Amino acid sequence: RKLDVERIAAVAYGLSDNPRVIDVGCGNGDFTDKLYEVMPNTIGIDIKDFPDWEGKPYFYKRAAEKEKGKYDLAFLGWMELNEDYRKDTSKFADVIVTTYDIRGFCGIDGNVLFDSFGFKPVAFWWTPTWADVDETLRSTIFSTINKENFNYRDFHNIFDVYAKPELKDKIVSILKQ
Repeated sequence: RKLDVERIAAVAYGLSDNPRVIDVGCGNGDFTDKLYEVMPNTIGIDIKDFPDWEGKPYFYKRAAEKEKGKYDLAFLGWMELNEDYRKDTSKFADVIVTTYDIRGFCGIDGNVLFDSFGFKPVAFWWTPTWADVDETLRSTIFSTINKENFNYRDFHNIFDVYAKPELKDKIVSILKQ
C-alpha cells in the first residue's frame, strides 16, 4: 500500500502544492488514513459512519456540504458489486484514481471505468491484495510450509488513473518522474 499511496500523492502534488483529495466510498478509512498522512487536505466520505472514524475529523458520512467544490484528485476504491458512484465521482475532480480486484468483484461489470464520463485512461499498476500479502507472511515466515510450492492466488488490486483529456499528458509526465 505504501507504493500505491506514493503514486497517488505524486499525481496529486504534481497538480497542486497543497492538493485537495476526496476518497469516495472510503469504508473504514484505512486507505484514507494513509492518504491523509501525506496529503493533509484529504477527506473520506461514505454512505454510513464507521467506528474507526472516531477522533478523525477528515471523515464524513456522505454530506453534500463537504463534497462541494472541486478536488485535485478523487480516489474511488471498492464499490459493492453493481453499485455505481462513477457519475458523482466524475464531478469531484478532473483526475481520478480507481482500484478494483482483478477477480472482478467490484462495481459495474467487475470494474470501475471512467471512459464514458469524459475521462481518458492514463496509466495503471497492480499490487497484491492484503489477502495475498498476509497469506504470504503467515505461510512463508511463520510456518514450516515448503516455500517453493507457495503460489499467489492472483487476488491483485488494479489501480487505474483517469484524467480529463487536457490533463492526460501532464499526468503521464508526473508518473514518469
